[in-house]
Amino acid sequence: MGKWALKSVLINNSNIIVINVIYIQIETNPLEAFYKGSTILMTGANGYLGKTLIEKLLRCFDVEKIYLLMRVKNNENVEKRLENLINETIFEQLRERNPAVFRKLIAIEVDYTAHDLNLNIETLERLHAEVQIVFNIVASVRFNEPLQDAIDINFLGTKKVVNLVLGIEKLKSFVHVSTLYSNCNRDDIDEKIYDHMLNYHQLIPIAKILKDAKNKKMEEILFDGLPNTYTLTKHFAEKLVYHQTFFIPSGIFRPAVVVSNYKDLPGYIENVNGPSMIIALTVRGYIHCIFGDSSKRANLIPVDYTINALIATAWDIHETYQERLKTCSNIPIYNYMFNENNLKWGELMKIYVPLGFHQPLQKFIWYYSYFIVSSKALFKALNFICHTIPASVMDILMLCIGKKMIYRRAYAKTEQILIIMSFFGLREWNVRNRNIQALLEKTKNFHYQRGDLDFDMRNINWHEFFRNYIPGIKRYHFKEKVGNVKQLAVYYNWMKRVHMIFKYLIYIILTKKILKVLQVLMKKLVFKMIV
Repeated sequence: MGKWALKSVLINNSNIIVINVIYIQIETNPLEAFYKGSTILMTGANGYLGKTLIEKLLRCFDVEKIYLLMRVKNNENVEKRLENLINETIFEQLRERNPAVFRKLIAIEVDYTAHDLNLNIETLERLHAEVQIVFNIVASVRFNEPLQDAIDINFLGTKKVVNLVLGIEKLKSFVHVSTLYSNCNRDDIDEKIYDHMLNYHQLIPIAKILKDAKNKKMEEILFDGLPNTYTLTKHFAEKLVYHQTFFIPSGIFRPAVVVSNYKDLPGYIENVNGPSMIIALTVRGYIHCIFGDSSKRANLIPVDYTINALIATAWDIHETYQERLKTCSNIPIYNYMFNENNLKWGELMKIYVPLGFHQPLQKFIWYYSYFIVSSKALFKALNFICHTIPASVMDILMLCIGKKMIYRRAYAKTEQILIIMSFFGLREWNVRNRNIQALLEKTKNFHYQRGDLDFDMRNINWHEFFRNYIPGIKRYHFKEKVGNVKQLAVYYNWMKRVHMIFKYLIYIILTKKILKVLQVLMKKLVFKMIV
């Protein structure tokens, strides 16, 4: 329970007289009480979700400490990586207002290739004795990750974390962060585990067989319509968590496409992957043809809303655990996506993305113009016209001035990315989110002493969000300065005029060609009629 005082003050001849003091009691809500004094264990702290979660927990909740499982990377030990983490942009406000709060972060070195994470006995005993809440976020989100690498991180990494969690003595909640697309081979995605022809024990031996000798039939059985190694390994990791953590307070959280920050740090984004990469390259004029369906839902969710939902999910897992044991219910799964207030690709690209053009991106090569096509044949044709031909011309120019030819190779990679992403851009899923809806109902009257925990996507004002979207990519990902915005805007408007002139010239040329063809056809038709 918190309290604060409201004082009425009278100042007279430099004497300060307190007239009355009113104490107002502010109740600590159950969610805040759940986190107060808790020790948290987290994987994936260096990722986008992990950093955002750490910042929210330190800023808004009175947690005791947060253990971060980290790997040694790029010859940097975990202490150095933690130092670098604290110095990142997302923690800027915390560094200014409350730098002492970072003492709550404790980095622990782990090796995900070791069967016991390479934790010594002393550290393991400390974690088992102290930890109460666990967030398992670590994952490789690369869609084209080699199968064995994806298994090592997304599946075996989860297995080792689960083994660690099973030994925790005072566990209040374990949340495994998955993805909404772990079952994207289905049209309907409910909050449950779906059957597969194989169980999770068979994943590793079959992957080994496929590594030793390609077997197309076995590969089809393994993937079962899932488009890539990321969704496949996430699917099997869910099964593992579901079966091995049934008798502990555990749950699975499935977010959709996580994009930039909406309210907490407007526009903040780190890596531009997936749809954000396609949008950024389209805005810069590199992409003009997108393989997708403009009428399908995009399933975008701001990162701060995602973290708010994740924080509330951990509390709900704890709250419902005893009842779940009594009724022998399955572990809860939370599909964090709403069918309502969910933008479609067409309106997203046409109406919302340009809202951020008041701060144009640097290094653009053409005006923002694109086609969204759902036909693969048409995409191939337009890709050749809009991407391959200009790339070839640019490479010839590079050759003439003695520079390396890079454009054809770059556009070949871009084409592959567009084809990979088309699986998600051509489809739409009917998502059921009863647990998220119930969680919203439970928390709707909660008042927070610090910050806000809104995660109802129906409250998002997309116009407001996209006003900061492109400027956020500009500032936080590309590290571009805002100072030369006026000059860029002039150049961008000039590029728009060039684009319009070019478009009309193409239109006139094509119209003339079509008219000539029609004239020839009419002459032939008249000649046949006369004969």
